[in-house]
Amino acid sequence: MFTKECPENNFTRKFNDKERTIIHYITTKIVDRFGDIVYPDGMDDTDYRKNPVVLFAHDSRKLAIGKNIWLKKDSKGILAKTQFADTELGHELYRLNRDGFLNAWSIGFTIPEGGSEIIDGINHIKKWILLEYSNVPIPANPECLNLILKDFQNNTSLIKINTKEEKMDEKQKPDESISKISGKEISAIVKEETKSVLKDLFKTNSFNSSLPPENFNLGRNSEDASKSECRDFIRAIVYRDNSLMPERFKNFLSEGIGSAGGYTVPPEYYDRIMSKLWDTSVIRRNATLITSDRKDLLIPKLSTLPSFSFINEGAKKGVSNPSFAQIQLSRHDGGFIILISKQLIEDSKYDLVSFISDMASRVISNAIDLAGFKGISPVKGILDVSIGTTDVLIGGSPDQITYDKLIEMISAVPSETLPNCKWYMHRSMWGQIKKLKYSESGEYVLSPDDKKSLTLEGFPVVLSDNIYSIYEGSPGNRYIVFGDLSYMLLMMRDSITLSVSDAASVEVGGSQINLWQQGLVGLNFGVAFDIGFSYPEVIATGRSGGA
Repeated sequence: MFTKECPENNFTRKFNDKERTIIHYITTKIVDRFGDIVYPDGMDDTDYRKNPVVLFAHDSRKLAIGKNIWLKKDSKGILAKTQFADTELGHELYRLNRDGFLNAWSIGFTIPEGGSEIIDGINHIKKWILLEYSNVPIPANPECLNLILKDFQNNTSLIKINTKEEKMDEKQKPDESISKISGKEISAIVKEETKSVLKDLFKTNSFNSSLPPENFNLGRNSEDASKSECRDFIRAIVYRDNSLMPERFKNFLSEGIGSAGGYTVPPEYYDRIMSKLWDTSVIRRNATLITSDRKDLLIPKLSTLPSFSFINEGAKKGVSNPSFAQIQLSRHDGGFIILISKQLIEDSKYDLVSFISDMASRVISNAIDLAGFKGISPVKGILDVSIGTTDVLIGGSPDQITYDKLIEMISAVPSETLPNCKWYMHRSMWGQIKKLKYSESGEYVLSPDDKKSLTLEGFPVVLSDNIYSIYEGSPGNRYIVFGDLSYMLLMMRDSITLSVSDAASVEVGGSQINLWQQGLVGLNFGVAFDIGFSYPEVIATGRSGGA
């Protein structure tokens, strides 16, 4: 799923405290900071209308914060009316929006084949499928804030929305008017300041630059001693000044140098990254974790069990020797770079520790899940044919799956593993399964409760975008995993290294950026892990026809 955040500059908000509703844009037709233009006319909200939920920060694992009442397309973008839920969280988020502490919105969507084209370096997204939209703290599109209707003396003119009504709730009749603010000078200043900030921060089109927004956790940090020490640890490495290093961290400087792999990250950083990794990585939560500082690790496994037999009194006991095999885990070193400005390193109001650790955990989480499912050379994932899982043919293509094939996958795994079994699949595959119907009655096979609770035949369904989607139609692709992933072994080094570069040029979004000229430093994180499987045959994979 793609996401596009959207704040708004030259409009003001309209609130209804009684209904807890806000009118706002969820996307506008401008070039956003990622170099994309999302065309409002290209929106397909057919599926969204069936379940018009509103989320916070695209977190579908938590309860919805509200619902959409209607959507309207106009010349500027997609206008929405959102009603916040009558819950403690709903009331709190409504107040935060009304009082100006939250102002931004973001769409979650997919792009069908042929739905976008790149022209002069700009990605024109002309067809897209709306999945959800969210209230978010940090925006990407500088024109998707709430609409606040204010009266300006001698300067107020109301215009009626004449676009065709697109209702989400038959009980709600959109009879709103939007104030056309003629305070052009104020709007122009806001717009130019927004563009200036974004231009300075995001020189390229790519989200992969990992450049933080300048207002990350703005003003909310009363930096405690631990965070201050971690900041000084970063400063000591960046400025290569041992005198800045907190006393209790000085031993980390002696554990390595940048050219030899970097300095060991202090426990505060490491623990924070690892705790977030548990929340974000499917593999980390479900596989068996082995931490080791060894490069290679041999783990024995039984190939065949010794046989059991009863013996008569006085008779000799029969002997049956078990057969052993070995799994070799070889730690593979990898890493990534987070770019950050020196100004933010010095700004005590900026939560540097949170940003760096959160970004690092996201990158590591994605790498582990991608390696664990699809594989990243030289690591082979569980969807690789050579791993030796129990294959079940689900159809010539993933959209031909039947419920009988799902039952067959359950039957393919040993009974003793069932208590810990889960389904693992891409959200598009889950959507395909949810659409299965009985041929005679036309009713859906899955109950509404199963769909909401993400369960299938009583087993939990875990979604991951690092599993093949139904649109990745290569013959023989494995689209579903069913089984106990504790038989997957995740070997990780029990430390993370950190080095710095402020003189190199790095490629971001196809362009070369000189860090020194941009006033940036590159924090180079070193991570090492490997993935193996003790009993892959006890895990079933659903594949399409072909090789």
